[in-house]
Amino acid sequence: MGSTGFVKLSRSEFREVVEQGARWCVRNGYGWEEDLELMEEQGCMKGADSSKISDKAIDRGFNQIGTLGSGNHYLEIQVVRPENIFDKELAARMGITIPNQVVVMFHCGSRGFGHQVATDYLQVFLKVMESKYGIKIL
Repeated sequence: MGSTGFVKLSRSEFREVVEQGARWCVRNGYGWEEDLELMEEQGCMKGADSSKISDKAIDRGFNQIGTLGSGNHYLEIQVVRPENIFDKELAARMGITIPNQVVVMFHCGSRGFGHQVATDYLQVFLKVMESKYGIKIL
């Protein structure tokens, strides 16, 4: 937990992570190849371009790699009970095949970095939403 992670990166290295996603983590020993198969978009959106991210967002995120955070960020160890599996096929695709299987669930979000990216692009949109798109906020 906390705001500074154990993975020490420069700002330019963080931009590589932004573009390569989970594949960067696997190549650098922070995951396994088979992990990628269980992630949305295999852990990286095609066309990710860190040049579209502000320096302020990079500054807010580059030292948080490897942190869980706090607040609504969590890590839970859970037991999947057979009576709570409502879609056995989907569960099997996620590797949940053993009765009373222990799984780990976590949410760490993108924290300061993601918030700043959203704020930056919200400001861009607010400038053009009425004049270009005819959207009015009442």
